[in-house]
Amino acid sequence: MNQNYCPACGEPISAEQMNLAEGVALCPSCGQLSRLADVLNAAGPAAELLEQTPPGCRVSMWGQEIRVLAPLRSGGALIGTLFFALFWNGIVSVFLLIALAGLYTNLVGPLPVWFPAPKMDHPMPLGMTLFLCVFLLPFIAIGASLLATALLYAAGKIEVRIGHQEAVVRTGIAFLAWSRRFDPTQVRRLEVGTTSWETNGRPGRTVVVEADRQLKFGSLLTDQRREWMRAILHVLLVQPGARQRDEILARARQAF
Repeated sequence: MNQNYCPACGEPISAEQMNLAEGVALCPSCGQLSRLADVLNAAGPAAELLEQTPPGCRVSMWGQEIRVLAPLRSGGALIGTLFFALFWNGIVSVFLLIALAGLYTNLVGPLPVWFPAPKMDHPMPLGMTLFLCVFLLPFIAIGASLLATALLYAAGKIEVRIGHQEAVVRTGIAFLAWSRRFDPTQVRRLEVGTTSWETNGRPGRTVVVEADRQLKFGSLLTDQRREWMRAILHVLLVQPGARQRDEILARARQAF
């Protein structure tokens, strides 16, 4: 019989703690009430997740601040995203050149011979040109987001910095990172949840922090790295008295 684990703390949950009629399970270790679907998808015991650190992941100390880092690097995801980004932007660029050619013709004059736009028998009217420019904006935004995602898969990382009164989740590359703050003293729940969008008919997975505000992050992480980060953060933020916390901090000080 397969063992089930709490999605919040990673400890085992027996069949007696599961309520099939209500579709929920109660964890005897942390007291968290979770949906059965989340219990069935939980990765494994917390001890194993904490011991098996994925490549590139680490916990370190910077003064009194704890830093939990997981890289977003993924060769397969990078190749797939980059291919789709180039394909998408290649198509959009043709229409963008047409729009730029229309603007130049209507506002400046005849196009230079070297301008790389498709040849048109009649110049595009200004009204139609402006409509095309506005119409292309969401497609350009999608193309830019695809390129940004490819860069994250190439060299991006997620870093959670935990201080005494403030914690920050940073997602990005070096100093080009998106930061979101929360109060580490008010964390009530930390688990792996789902994204609001689907990929191949299935929702993505993400780390969810319930504190003074709700934060979701880590949808681009591999499953192994996401579960490791969830387990580490749960011990550090939800179980401050746990034995594993002392072990994590001891290793972090040695790494520093």
